[in-house]
Amino acid sequence: MKIMTVDDEPDIRFMIRRILEKAGYEVTEAGSGEECLEKLKKERPDLILLDVMMPGLNGWEALKKIRAKEEWKSIPVAMVTVKSLLPEMQSRSMDIEELVDYVEKPFTGEALLNRVTAIFDTVAEIENMKKRLEGIRKTQLSAMIEEYETQAKASLLHRNIRITLQETLQQKVFKDIELENVIKNEAALLELHSSRKKELEQLAKA
Repeated sequence: MKIMTVDDEPDIRFMIRRILEKAGYEVTEAGSGEECLEKLKKERPDLILLDVMMPGLNGWEALKKIRAKEEWKSIPVAMVTVKSLLPEMQSRSMDIEELVDYVEKPFTGEALLNRVTAIFDTVAEIENMKKRLEGIRKTQLSAMIEEYETQAKASLLHRNIRITLQETLQQKVFKDIELENVIKNEAALLELHSSRKKELEQLAKA
């Protein structure tokens, strides 16, 4: 599996490369949003780890351009950044849905690998589901595959958002009602997407 790490800080790219290569992944680097887009013209990674705060084209702007290209729009993208998740959720709620994960720095090597493994497990699950759906009429197949992919990625995203926010909540000395309510909302979204995903899986077995 090939992973592209996009960050303007060479030390961060080096650290991520070491963690991932030690685990057996192939890693390519980009030092800016612009370099990421240029590299995508020549190579297709299986996952992009994208920083938010970069000079020039920032992470969110780069994400929009990636999703605008038909040949790139299906590449999983995870944000790996020092930007706290809750403010980003509030200001970019629609953009968040374009991700498969949001990982806050600093992180341990084990934590990063666990998130990457979960992403690739979900991608493999989607591909297996596509194959199981091949017997369904083509007009139904395309819509079901697209919906299953959306639900599977949304389930992964909201599960990981809930984990990140719960970790933030545990670090607080006093109760944070707003944060607790956001976590409850994420749990509800996770249940919603997971339930629909299971329904589609049952349809594939029928």
